[in-house]
Amino acid sequence: MLVHSAIDVNLEGKTDGDTSTILFVPVLQGHGERLQQLLAPIDIDVNKVYGGAGTSLFGAAHRGHSMVVQQLLAHGDINVNKVYGDIGTPLFVAALGGHTVVVQQLLTHSAIDINSHPTILSHR
Repeated sequence: MLVHSAIDVNLEGKTDGDTSTILFVPVLQGHGERLQQLLAPIDIDVNKVYGGAGTSLFGAAHRGHSMVVQQLLAHGDINVNKVYGDIGTPLFVAALGGHTVVVQQLLTHSAIDINSHPTILSHR
């Protein structure tokens, strides 16, 4: 268990050239047990954007990690509609990837807005 008052759980570091925190590694690898331990600190930023990979929920939805998505959705501060750049929302990338279980999980969240999308300026 990760319990120590001096640990900054939102501290950024570099892995393979990308910026991330200790929360993002188990998200991308689909390690639900490790993620559950990391979600315990009350000051964890579950909506933090990680370099070229979006938020934790975006990354888990993109990779189809339904167990991780469920854990993130249970966190009170999660923003299910956070748009990542000009790509879209966790719902969009889950649907695009054919991750039907993740799509269903996201659609059942009370705060989901199926109309959230990136604002892209068109050049005329």
